Amino acid sequence: WFFGAYYASLPPMLGGSAVKSKEYFESALEKDGQHFIYGKYLYAKYFATQTLNRDLFLETLEDILNLPENEPDDLILINRVTQQKSVKLMEQVDELF
Repeated sequence: WFFGAYYASLPPMLGGSAVKSKEYFESALEKDGQHFIYGKYLYAKYFATQTLNRDLFLETLEDILNLPENEPDDLILINRVTQQKSVKLMEQVDELF
């Protein structure tokens, strides 16, 4: 997750890369994306906004908000906080795009 956010948050002249960011995020989503939704939040916040992909942004945040109830107990707190952050981020959609 870190490198996906890292490469998405930097401009290309400082080493940022949408291609590298996408690779890191997709790899992390494959491994961990079903239960640890904070990674999806980072994907929406950094990658989708950097690439100006409004549809991906909204789709990812909606996935977070529609999290199934069968999440592991040790992730309940971080996932609930992530859902609250996602609502606030979704409210900024018109400002970001």
